[in-house]
Amino acid sequence: PPPSPPPSPPPPSPPPPSPPPMPLECTLDFLSSNLYGHPVPIKDGHLVMEFVQMEGLLRDQALANSYDPFTCSLDEQPFFECLDIGSARTLGKTINSSIDHYNEDALDMSDVIDLESTIANMSEIFPVFGGGSSSQCSNKTVGDGVINVFDIAVIMWYQFKSEPYNRLPNDPSSVETVHGRDETQYRCSTNETRTQYHLALGRSHCTLGPHAEPFRMLSEVPASRVTLRNAQTLRSISNGPDNMREMDVNVLVWAEHQGGKWYRISCGGIQTVVELFLTGVASELDIPLSPLPAPDYECADSTKGCVPLKEDSIEVRFQRRLELVDFGAERIRDRCAAIVAGVQPFSTMLGNTIAVRQQPPSRACAFDLFLWVPDFPQPGQFSISHTQYDAVRLAQLGAVGTQRRRLQEHQYSDPCVLAGSSSMSAVGGLILTQTACAKRRSSPPPPLPPSPPPAPPAPPAPPTPLAPPAPPVPPAPPAPPALPPRRPQEAPAPTPLPTPPPPPSPPIAINGTIAGQVPSTTSSLLFIVVFVLILVLCCCISVICLCCFARGKLRIRTASKNFTSQETLSKPGATETLADILIHRNRRTAVQVVSKTPDTPLPSCIGMP
Repeated sequence: PPPSPPPSPPPPSPPPPSPPPMPLECTLDFLSSNLYGHPVPIKDGHLVMEFVQMEGLLRDQALANSYDPFTCSLDEQPFFECLDIGSARTLGKTINSSIDHYNEDALDMSDVIDLESTIANMSEIFPVFGGGSSSQCSNKTVGDGVINVFDIAVIMWYQFKSEPYNRLPNDPSSVETVHGRDETQYRCSTNETRTQYHLALGRSHCTLGPHAEPFRMLSEVPASRVTLRNAQTLRSISNGPDNMREMDVNVLVWAEHQGGKWYRISCGGIQTVVELFLTGVASELDIPLSPLPAPDYECADSTKGCVPLKEDSIEVRFQRRLELVDFGAERIRDRCAAIVAGVQPFSTMLGNTIAVRQQPPSRACAFDLFLWVPDFPQPGQFSISHTQYDAVRLAQLGAVGTQRRRLQEHQYSDPCVLAGSSSMSAVGGLILTQTACAKRRSSPPPPLPPSPPPAPPAPPAPPTPLAPPAPPVPPAPPAPPALPPRRPQEAPAPTPLPTPPPPPSPPIAINGTIAGQVPSTTSSLLFIVVFVLILVLCCCISVICLCCFARGKLRIRTASKNFTSQETLSKPGATETLADILIHRNRRTAVQVVSKTPDTPLPSCIGMP
């Protein structure tokens, strides 16, 4: 028989799976520039290139309202993961023994714990980069997956040797920082906003973003990198054990003027670094942190410090709460840290983001921010109360939030602090989960007027006369016994009841007037008649007086003429002539000549008629 064919060789074994990528070994100094100014992963002994790249990415993210400028750059430049060295959780576990005693009304760090006495050897116990000791992902120290003000704060604290970074080596190329996150580059072009990512980050430090569903992310991850660890991380994204604390934010309308409004933004507790996302106001220009004092509550235009330097420009100021208790300027300067802009001295606000940090963090004090929002901002700045173009640009910068519907309905309101804003404190990272909008301080109710004195007791009412008692009604006589039906007989008529006396008749009214009373119309008529009679009598008396006055004047004139004529009568033969003259002048007057002799004088008056 023919020989049997040789057995087929066994199938080749599959190639071994590719090993997972080696974690990055990042140091604080890892970048330099080539001849063209482009970054290359070469150490140069200083942190200039690192700071320049952080600042550029931060500006691009603020103006785009997205972290795509950072996440999308990791495909070509994966070493940019080493720029993500801080988060809101950095330095958060340094005083974990005092977390239960944290007081949100504290004014400075000494009210919580004496940091300078406990933070000296902190770098030997706790990591001072990334998310802190308990916020590790895959047993690696990683940042928060973005470039923000927390990364700027960490590199500046090391640069100026602030506690606890003053214990680190002076050579930044020998300072180990983070090891890089695994799937940060896969968040590129996922349409996530900054506030959405920070809300997911507040639930878990190892989050892959708000849109990281397992079926979508696994389909985008290359097959060579699909591991059990990736799937477990995706499934447990929302079950982070290190949720951040809730940040207490209060926005208050502080003062109103003709050109704009002042707002006070308060964060509870002591914040070493603050990053706030606003609605209703944004700027494409860098807004510096003003050193001017904060305005007084409801200050007037003429008050010093109440009006901003430029009424058409956004302005940001601050005030330490120790200043409200008259702590003293020198003591505040010796006890509290410097409050500076988050990125650069001339840039504390860009886009819709306000970023502020304190240096050094061990001497941080509680403070409030004051924001001036003009009604008509200059070009490059946008306000929700200006034009429709401002509303469109505000939406592009992410400064709308819950006000998107109001913008569509043209209903404008005051600015708000968006959910997703975060801060770094000595007791852990804080996250704002509910948007905080501006409110107005409720005025105290006006004092009540003094109560009137009690009224005197009313006099007792006079006793009401009792009506005469009704006469007793005699009982009805008993009914007669029933008669047999054979002999019907009518019942006797009942005895009539006595008629009660009739009530007294009311007084009879005649023409609407009760008898015995004088009607009001008759009284008025009688008064008018009496007044007319008195008036007529007065007129008569006046006429009589006038007549008497006229007659008396006539008598005086006649008598004067009579006395003048005495000389004529004394002459012989003149008696007849004088009598004729008197009769002619007063025919109604009977002149009696007493004596016609010249020796008899003429009477001194004339008789009355």
